[in-house]
Amino acid sequence: MASVSETASVSRRYVPGRFWLVRGLSVLAVVAGLYVLQTLILPALPTQYDARLIALALLFGSLAVSLNLINGITGQFSIGHAAFFLIGAYGAARLTLSFYQAQPLDQTAWLVVVTVAGGIMAGIAGFVVGLPSLRLRGDYLAIVTLGFGEIARIFVLNQTGKGSSIAGLDLGGAFGLPGITIMTQVWHFALLLILTILVSRNLLQTSHGLAFLSVREDELAAEATGVNTTKTKVTAFVLGAALAGMAGSLFAHFEGFITPQHFDMTVSFIILTMVVVGGTGSITGAALAGITLKLLEEALRKLPEIAAIDLIAYVGAGVLLLLLMTYLRKGRAAMRSSLWILVLCALAAVAGVGAVVKGLSAEGQIRVFLLLVGVLTLGAVVIGGAIAAKRGGNEGLRLPLKALGYTGAVTVLFLAYLVWQVDASVVIRVGIMLILVGTGAALLGHPSGRASMPQFGTLMAGLLGVIALQPLVAAGLHAIPFVEDNLKETMYSPANLRMAVFAVTLVIVMLVRPQGLMGHHEFSWSFLGKMFGMKTKGSAIHT
Repeated sequence: MASVSETASVSRRYVPGRFWLVRGLSVLAVVAGLYVLQTLILPALPTQYDARLIALALLFGSLAVSLNLINGITGQFSIGHAAFFLIGAYGAARLTLSFYQAQPLDQTAWLVVVTVAGGIMAGIAGFVVGLPSLRLRGDYLAIVTLGFGEIARIFVLNQTGKGSSIAGLDLGGAFGLPGITIMTQVWHFALLLILTILVSRNLLQTSHGLAFLSVREDELAAEATGVNTTKTKVTAFVLGAALAGMAGSLFAHFEGFITPQHFDMTVSFIILTMVVVGGTGSITGAALAGITLKLLEEALRKLPEIAAIDLIAYVGAGVLLLLLMTYLRKGRAAMRSSLWILVLCALAAVAGVGAVVKGLSAEGQIRVFLLLVGVLTLGAVVIGGAIAAKRGGNEGLRLPLKALGYTGAVTVLFLAYLVWQVDASVVIRVGIMLILVGTGAALLGHPSGRASMPQFGTLMAGLLGVIALQPLVAAGLHAIPFVEDNLKETMYSPANLRMAVFAVTLVIVMLVRPQGLMGHHEFSWSFLGKMFGMKTKGSAIHT
């Protein structure tokens, strides 16, 4: 056996020929990918709406990566990123409306000019915000950046070109800026996302990147070892803001019309959610989460309305399930007495299936399938609870929960098939299918995924338990005259509930995996190899 001194990890050597060959091939791959996107994929899409979905997904992927520079890599807590997005958009739009017609430049050249200008204006704003906020951190810094975001939006609301405007500046006020020349194409957003990822990645590949990471891990220790924390934090704000400003410039010239509502506080919260869900510090994780959650937001617009009583019933079912699980943990006697409640819930779920089976549609098939799995879930919990009560511990629950985890992983793959049958945009369907297939493959293919099956089974038990309990809670609410009279005709649109969906998603991720889905890892071929237990060059150890 080789000694410790004989082992050494694989290190990269700089070979000029190989370095420039790889860089050249990377540039060619980017050019080829953008060409395929613009000339082959986009023309093949059924509607312009599908192309718009791709553009918005790429845009928010760029915004998430730019915020990740501040929040994830440097460890600051900014929640006013929409302000830099706004400054870039309005700054570039105002330049176009005022000077574009008098310039001899063509559209592409002018778009480059105003995109750089929008980035510079937003970068200056990032410097203005970052410098006075250096003594603040955590919640205090969050409040300052949130306030700056609202100040920027309210400033735009008051710039109408009339008496209350500063120097007669006309930004359209609440009515917005119309008539912006549309120049941005979808491949421009893709190029910006690639550029944002490259800036972040190349920053971390240098010694300057280590300074950013040291500030994130321990600011006091970094300063004690000679790191200029002031310069590091200001640089992070300037870079993140400039990239967001460039995204705003492209957005303004893609929409042709912008209003302050495009950049309100909810946009900052959505971008922050993307960073946290993707993984604080993970560049590719933020990009993937930005694309995915934006598609999820758009998918909610296509879902049918839900009755207020049914929505309240889902929330109530979740609360009841949490109370029930807390009650079960108190002791074996409580567990035995609660088994009858679980059995009754399972019977109620079975009875509810019969009412849903009538006139099966694609959505109906999904609902029936989930109800059936919910019944099996409650049955597994009942059996596991009985075994645990008999053995005097929770060992009996592990086996049924593990089996339920595998069932859930297979269910995720089956749902990917059912999603294709739903009447929705092809972009949304493909995006959701990729997410579901990736989740199922990670759970079934990765050793750590298989090891976490009991935990995943617990999550499935909770979700499906809510589905099974919801009909009972809804029936109880309908039986209350006050609730029935006031809410029986009230409906909620899923699009209006998107902030609640993002909030629930954020809470679940923070509870299950506080560092985000990707953690501090990057999505790469090496990462995929490690995920499926393959030995890669980056992880090999030579003796």
